[in-house]
Amino acid sequence: MAVTRMYIAGFILPAVCLIATGYVNCSASFAVFLIIAAVGFSGISLAGFMVNHLDLAPLYAGPYMSHLSLINLSSISKHFV
Repeated sequence: MAVTRMYIAGFILPAVCLIATGYVNCSASFAVFLIIAAVGFSGISLAGFMVNHLDLAPLYAGPYMSHLSLINLSSISKHFV
């Protein structure tokens, strides 16, 4: 349950920071701070996502993660061909 909360917080906190960036009047440094905070908070969702493999299939988490990484690598490498 704590992993799900981390996963949800990893999407809500960056959204709040990016929405608040639109309401910053003339302070460019505060707008940059909010964007950097949004990128930093998005790392929370990655931590919740990586642990999700262990929740779905504890015995097969290693092969499951390696197959997903291979699919991700092939989707990235198609842009270089």
